[in-house]
Amino acid sequence: MGVKRRLDLGIAALLVAAAVAVRMSSLGPSSLWLDDAWVGFVHRADWSDLADMGLTSPGFLFVMKAWFGVFGFSELGAQIPAFLAGVVGPVVLFGLLRRRTRRCVAVAASALLVLAPAQVTYSTHAKQYTLEVVLGLVIIWAALRVGERPDSNRRWWSLAAVSVVGPLVSFVVVSISACAVGSALVAARRDRQKLGTASIGATVVSGVVPALLYLTVVRENASSSLRLYWAGNYIDESSPASALRTSAERIHDLSESLFSLPAELMVIVVALCFGALAWRRPGVFVMTAGPLALAFVMAVLDYAPLGGGRTDIYLIAPVFTGVALGAEVMLDELRLPQRRSVLNSPMPAALAVTALVAGSFLALETADYPSEDVRPLIELMETQRQPGDVVFLYYRVDRAYSLYADVEVEVLDGTPYEVAFADELVVTQAWRERDPVEQLLLSLEPDELTGRIWLIGTHFRSDWDGTADRLASGLGREELGRWTSDGAEMVLFAGS
Repeated sequence: MGVKRRLDLGIAALLVAAAVAVRMSSLGPSSLWLDDAWVGFVHRADWSDLADMGLTSPGFLFVMKAWFGVFGFSELGAQIPAFLAGVVGPVVLFGLLRRRTRRCVAVAASALLVLAPAQVTYSTHAKQYTLEVVLGLVIIWAALRVGERPDSNRRWWSLAAVSVVGPLVSFVVVSISACAVGSALVAARRDRQKLGTASIGATVVSGVVPALLYLTVVRENASSSLRLYWAGNYIDESSPASALRTSAERIHDLSESLFSLPAELMVIVVALCFGALAWRRPGVFVMTAGPLALAFVMAVLDYAPLGGGRTDIYLIAPVFTGVALGAEVMLDELRLPQRRSVLNSPMPAALAVTALVAGSFLALETADYPSEDVRPLIELMETQRQPGDVVFLYYRVDRAYSLYADVEVEVLDGTPYEVAFADELVVTQAWRERDPVEQLLLSLEPDELTGRIWLIGTHFRSDWDGTADRLASGLGREELGRWTSDGAEMVLFAGS
């Protein structure tokens, strides 16, 4: 193994170490909550429920179900797949760029990915977002390899395989796979290669399988309530002024979630790099800018949010690749040497990535996993609950309760994130605005409301403080006890 090869491996090791250091502090929550608790719940659910539970990422839940089957369930274990993907992502980007750009460009792009704010945050959530980055990078890598050898059947089928697996795990990367396959076809025609069985077959397979997934699973799960939840992250096309204003806001929010450097600066950098790609490498421009353009179209149609942080993470793969390859085009235009240059020397690159990551790490404000420790309160309630006691779950606590309580739970068909508890005395606040007394009276018969009432809350909103007061005054109940945990609270009311 040559010296340069060993130094490249050393750079990759530095990227891994930096990624681990930045993300390590958020590992190991005291208990899972909200969406993460729902993902953790797959270890209790049946395999047949996972398609309904997965929304746009059914394959990810199958991955998590298999993971728990091998390693068992734990809060830390639920975070590990996302953590590993968050650590591996910068190394995959470095490998993709290493032989296609100068070493300094590959190092800079990978270091920025180490510190990408949204990617850092969701590297320790039990969610699919960091895995989307890795899948997107692998798809782009496969497409670039086809572009370099359009006559290789093996490369075409490799592209087809990753273009199918990616959307199956998380459907949002379908835009990346579509643009990647399109770019590969353009590259083949540019080289005057006749489209053979492999290229045509790979194109058909990579299109048909995601289409079937959308028609059979994703379309049913993409509910109007989800679109309403992200209403603040669409583009308002009601007037030209509103369209311009909201577009500027979405671009700024997107830049803030993808880059640790100033948002305005990175918008300019991205525009320059993509402009260079469009000028010199239009096929690669389509592959890397295409998913971004489609994201804007989806935001205009109010179908998918933009600038929402976690919902933007999949765009890291095409945007970071496009910026790096565009920067390489600009360096070529400046006639800077490819070899025997400080820009391509391994030792300065190794020192640069060390300094960049270390310096940025000192200034980076990492977002620790939110502490919502509801599990000990649920366990305490179960040891003291008496026959006839009612359990009232504050808005969205049902996900953590379904994960940690010793109760039979049924996942409702066609309604992701919704469960039915076998215990009829467990009542969930349907939405934040609904009065808790009204919710109890609608859910239970009068004779079922004679026992004590346990109120459990976490993921607090502004109405939490008044919830206990409304239960006490509306039902005329005396408060018997109150227990608090880190980010969670439980109140016990006397029976009538």
